[in-house]
Amino acid sequence: MDPEKIIIKEPPEKAVGFAALKTAYSHVSHAMHLGKAFRILKKLNQKNGIDCPGCAWPDPTKRSRLG
Repeated sequence: MDPEKIIIKEPPEKAVGFAALKTAYSHVSHAMHLGKAFRILKKLNQKNGIDCPGCAWPDPTKRSRLG
């Protein structure tokens, strides 16, 4: 990547909501259709679902109600 093309701006205040869903779908839409993308994203970071290694979602402990 050309360092002169890097744009630095303030981060958004929130990482949830419609904007987050839109961004997530824009990434998976290149690989699958809307229905499959929704089913996969619905399981992300859920108990018995997909654990996203890049997310700041804590792993449940044995004492946790999720564990």
